[in-house]
Amino acid sequence: MIKKFRGIVSLLLCAVLLFGNVAIGGEGFADFFASVYDALSIRASAAESACRMVSYPRASSGNIATYGHTAKRFMNGAQVTASNYTDLYCVGGYSTGCIAYCIEPGTNLTDGATVPGSNGKGAAVWNGMANNNQSLNAQNIYNYISLILKYGFDNTTSNMTALSNAEVAFAYATQLLIWETAVGERDAGFNKVTPPSGSDAVLSMVSSSHPLKNDIMNYYSNLVSSVRQSLALPSFSGSTATLEFSDGLYQTVLTDTNSALSNFNVDSSSLPSGVTATKSGNTLVVKSTKELTGTSAITLSQSVATAAFTVWGDGYSLGTGNQDLIRKDSSTDYIGLSCSFNVRWADATAPWVSIKPTNNASSSQTVTLSLNDKVNLAGYYWGTDSSYINNPYTSISGTSQTVTKTVSYPGTYYLTARDASGNISTTVSKTFYKTTLNALGGSIYPTVFLTASGNSFALKAPSFDGYTLLNWNTKSDGSGTAYFTGGYYKPTDN
Repeated sequence: MIKKFRGIVSLLLCAVLLFGNVAIGGEGFADFFASVYDALSIRASAAESACRMVSYPRASSGNIATYGHTAKRFMNGAQVTASNYTDLYCVGGYSTGCIAYCIEPGTNLTDGATVPGSNGKGAAVWNGMANNNQSLNAQNIYNYISLILKYGFDNTTSNMTALSNAEVAFAYATQLLIWETAVGERDAGFNKVTPPSGSDAVLSMVSSSHPLKNDIMNYYSNLVSSVRQSLALPSFSGSTATLEFSDGLYQTVLTDTNSALSNFNVDSSSLPSGVTATKSGNTLVVKSTKELTGTSAITLSQSVATAAFTVWGDGYSLGTGNQDLIRKDSSTDYIGLSCSFNVRWADATAPWVSIKPTNNASSSQTVTLSLNDKVNLAGYYWGTDSSYINNPYTSISGTSQTVTKTVSYPGTYYLTARDASGNISTTVSKTFYKTTLNALGGSIYPTVFLTASGNSFALKAPSFDGYTLLNWNTKSDGSGTAYFTGGYYKPTDN
C-alpha cells in the first residue's frame, strides 16, 4: 500500500505545474495560470524529517477488512497492492507529526526514513510527474494541489494515531483528490476524467462497504466544489459582446452567472482607446465613446490565494527511490488567474450607393454602380422592382465595389445594398427613356435612343433624296414641339 500511494501523489503535483491553460466552457474555469517555477513557494523546512505511514483502523478496531481495497492500477501506470487498511501519511513522529500527503503512488515508502524537505527539486518533481500524466501539465498540477491543500484536512497538534472518524474521512478525501490530479483523472478545467479501459479509478479505493464512505465522499465533493469555485471565471469569459449605440454611447451590460466577477480586476491596458469597463456586483458595463471596427479582447485577472507547501523526499521517480510526501506550510502562495472576452462595435452605419450612367447616343447605356460600406458589404440589388427587399441580393464583400451594368430597356431602375451587419442603404434610382426617330422615309442611324433621365442627345438630320429637313417634331402631324437639326433633345417620357 505504501509503495503505490506515494507514486500517485507525486504524479499529481507534476501535472499542475505544466499546464498554463484551463479549458473554458460550461464549467467556467481558469484559462491561464501566470505562475512560473520561480514563484512556486515550496518552502524549505528544517533540513530533514521522518516520513511515516499511519494505517486505519487501528489494531483495537474491528471490521478491518472493510477499510481496505483490492489491487489497483491507475491511468498513469502506478500500481497499488491490495490492503485491509486506509492509509494516511505524516511528517515527524506518530504522536507529534503533522498530516502529509503522498504524491508518488507505486513508489515505496521506507517508514521512518529521514528525508530532506526543500524546494531544491521542485521543478523536477512537477516535470517528472507531468511526464506520466495524460491530462495535465506541471504548472496545473502544482496549482491544483496547492488549492486542494488550501481547503483540505490539516492538523498541527493531533496525534496521527488517534484521529477521529471525521478527521480520517476528511484526510482521506484530500488524499484521493490529490491522487486524481496526480494520475490524470482531472483535466485542465479540473473536470473529472474517466480512466481508460484497463485502469482503475482512484475513487475505487473506497469500497462500497467502507464504514466512512459517506463521510469521505461528502468531504471529497466539498473539496471539488471549493477548488472549482477558486478557479471559476465570469460566465461571459470567452464570449463576444456587441456594443450597441444607445444614449450617445456604444455600450453593453454583461452579467456573470458564476458569481466570480467580484474577484477579478479589469486590465486597463487591454481597453481600447475610448472604452471603459466598470464592475457593479455581478455585472460589467462596457462603454465606448466612438465606433471602431473589428473586435477587441478585454482581459480580467486576479491573484488566487493558495497553500504553500514543502516537498519531502528524494525527487519524483515513479516506482523507484523513496516516496515523496507534501506537507502544507503556514504561509500563503498566490497563482495568477486571468481570462478575456471580446467586444465588437455594432455597425450602425448603412452602406452608401450611387448610379452613374454614360450618355452614349445609343439604344443602350452602360451604368456604373458604386457600392461602399464602413465595415463590410454583403450584397446589392439592381433591377426594376421597387420592392427590392423581397428580391435576391447579389453577394459581394469588402468596403468598396464598382459594378458595371448595361441598360437596354426603358424604365426606372433601383439600387440598394446591405452590409454584413444587416444595415440597408438608402435606395437610389435612375429612370431611362426610349426615344424612336421616324425619318418619314429618310435614312438615319440610330433610330432608337435610350437616355437616362436628365441627359439629352443631339438631333441629326436624316438623308432625303431631293428634300431638306425643316425640323423634328414630337407629333407625327407636326403639331407638337419642334426641335431643329443640330439641337439637343432631353426626353421626359417614352
